[in-house]
Parts: sequence; structure tokens; C-alpha cells
Amino acid sequence: QCLLKIADISFLERDRVKSTFFEDFRETMNKIAKKRKLEIHFNYQIKEKDKREIYPIDCYLKMKKENIFVFAIHNDDKCKNAIISMLMFEKWDVDFKGVGIFQDQTDIGRKVLAQFSDVSEKQISSLDNVDRFEKYLESLN
Repeated sequence: QCLLKIADISFLERDRVKSTFFEDFRETMNKIAKKRKLEIHFNYQIKEKDKREIYPIDCYLKMKKENIFVFAIHNDDKCKNAIISMLMFEKWDVDFKGVGIFQDQTDIGRKVLAQFSDVSEKQISSLDNVDRFEKYLESLN
């Protein structure tokens, strides 16, 4: 029973860390949107193109001239899903800039990261470097 409780605790800690990243991501994006007075949407879908709603965008920032699609990436699978979504948006001729903000970019496999680099506009290695994202947004005005 003691070993089961220890295993349960370690499992809960892993889930908690993952959920903290997404909460921190949302909080950070909300602060940026508020500061820059941008329209923001989480779990956004391009409904006119994505009728089955299978290509979600973690965060959509609508700027005057640009549509910024931000993906919160914590593992290889999430990174691959972001790649697939961005490629589909390109196929649909959606005008957007794709950005990935990683929980820890060093956790992503080299091959997957190379593929992501080919389709994304900007990558932020972690939320600790989100000031680079703000500078990127400034450059788009």
C-alpha cells in the first residue's frame, strides 16, 4: 500500500507540472493581449474551414495586420499536431503567423523540432523567454 501511495503521488506531480504550463501559458498570453490591447481567443477553431474542428489553435491573437496563431508545446506529440495544423492552414490559404511557445524546447526531439522550424514563423524556447515573443509582436506593427 505504501508503494502504491508513492506511485500515486509521483503520478499526480507529473500531471500537475503539465497543467501548470498551460495555465501559465494562458496567463502570459492574457497579460500580453491586455498590455497590447489585442483581441485574444483560446482553443480557437477556424470554423468556416475546419468543419470537424480537428485543427485547434491554442491561442489566437488578432492584430491590426496579422493573425498570430500560438501553440503551447510540451512534448513531441503536441509539436507534431501543431505542424499538421499549420500545414493545413497553409493548404487552406489562411493568412497567419505560426508561433510555438515551448514548455522546454530541449525536451522536443531534434527531427520533430526541425520539422516545426520549417513551418513556423517564430519559436520561443520557454515561457521564461516570453519577452522575445513581445519583441516579435512589436516588429510586426
